[in-house]
Amino acid sequence: MVEQRTLSGRIKTCHIQDMLRDFCKNIAKAEGLFQETQVRTSSSSSARRLFCNNSQFSQYVRKKQPAEKARSFLSFGRDEIKLDPNLSPDDVFKHFKLLRVLDILSVKLLTVHLPKKLSNLVLLKFIAINCEVEILPKIMSSLLNLQTLIVHTVSPTLDIQADIWAMTKLRHLITNSSMSLPRCEEQSTICENLQTLSVVSPESLTDEVLKRATNLKKLGISGNLGTLMKAKGESNLFDHLCELNFLERLKLCSNDVNSKLLALPQPHKFPKRLTKLSLQNTSLGWDQMSILGKLQYLEVLKLKDYAFTGDDWQTEEGGFRSLKVLFIGATDLKCWEAQATDFPELRRLILRQCKQLQRIPPDFVDMKKLEDIHLEHTTGSVISSARRIRQLQIDMLQRQNLNDKKTTPTRINVYPPEY
Repeated sequence: MVEQRTLSGRIKTCHIQDMLRDFCKNIAKAEGLFQETQVRTSSSSSARRLFCNNSQFSQYVRKKQPAEKARSFLSFGRDEIKLDPNLSPDDVFKHFKLLRVLDILSVKLLTVHLPKKLSNLVLLKFIAINCEVEILPKIMSSLLNLQTLIVHTVSPTLDIQADIWAMTKLRHLITNSSMSLPRCEEQSTICENLQTLSVVSPESLTDEVLKRATNLKKLGISGNLGTLMKAKGESNLFDHLCELNFLERLKLCSNDVNSKLLALPQPHKFPKRLTKLSLQNTSLGWDQMSILGKLQYLEVLKLKDYAFTGDDWQTEEGGFRSLKVLFIGATDLKCWEAQATDFPELRRLILRQCKQLQRIPPDFVDMKKLEDIHLEHTTGSVISSARRIRQLQIDMLQRQNLNDKKTTPTRINVYPPEY
């Protein structure tokens, strides 16, 4: 059963009924596919795939149960927990000599240094780890089989000292803080497998780096974005980004309140295949939206936390020909004027924390493909305008006897719900 979907409507997470879950676990255990560890009893040393609920994680580590043949070890739960401070983070890894997959993102390791035993797991292909480190040490370069590396840390920055350019199998490097990439040496190879870099400091994205990451599909940039762009929309970074022919997703986040993204580059400077763009804290003027409207393949546009500022937005005619999802969050926008023909493919409109917006453009009643308007913490006038659009659609459908292309009115979701 689908539990969560992405903004574009794709399935994100699923769940199953509890009796079916128990049945699957029993069959998996019987066939030796998967085993849930129990801290009260000793686990089989022959199990290859192990799962531990994060609420029992510290107890499991303390019991030092054998896991010499384990290929996968997962620990997760609804809430993040901390490893018992009396335990050493190295105790987590020393029993897993043949491990390929390690996902303990929901367990915070209370250490400012990456555990030394982790670098001994040279067969690892996937790591998801949560700690307090500020540096990813050079010794991690020994994990030459690594394909996915996910690091969550409380530090605002992460210094990548490991030579990721020598880790030729690496596909995804993901952190929750702005990371500084190591310098590219002249002999560094092209990382043909690297598909994701998120999030990276602007200063790290040099010409040499982008030349070695030519197959990137997803790129997140976080930091002082004011260094990226001049007032006239000129940018050395975008001169190189436009050469990333496979880049589909781009995120720009400013974490410096004193540094604004002064302007956007011209449309031809954006990656040609860009389908998803996310902007956060960029403080651009709404007149810059006309540039984004000319991106030919843009399907999802997320404007978070004052990505654009100003009272008025007049959408220009002929833009956003492929846009399917528009998200606007935390903005001071008051008046939005647009025609239905300005967004011919729009399926979803999400407005969150738009507390000054007066209404949704009334011409949206004529949108043939708009399926859903989702409103969170918006004004009563915005909610009223959305419901007016839905009612007018219902009236039109009744008059046309459902002969119109749009046979169902737009759904209106309001949060928090009104009583």
